[in-house]
Amino acid sequence: MIVKTVTKSTGVPISIGIANTKALSKVATKVAKKFPEKTGGVYLIDDDEKRIKAKKNIATTRSFEKQYTEIEELRERISTFCNWENNNCGVVRLI
Repeated sequence: MIVKTVTKSTGVPISIGIANTKALSKVATKVAKKFPEKTGGVYLIDDDEKRIKAKKNIATTRSFEKQYTEIEELRERISTFCNWENNNCGVVRLI
């Protein structure tokens, strides 16, 4: 209803994403925008299955508190950050 009203009134198409965090809400909005015919322009992340799937699409950047020169120290920091045991990280890029 909100999507149709805003689009009709302004001519600007909108998408709405709803979730329990800002980052997940942004992912939900992208889903609503990408699949308007399935979502009606509104997507809700309201269960664990959707939340886990959505978290794989969240990009996170991080700076380390110091410069690491030893590969083992760096490997440990990356491993801790990515939380491999809980499968929360799909790709790591170091620059």
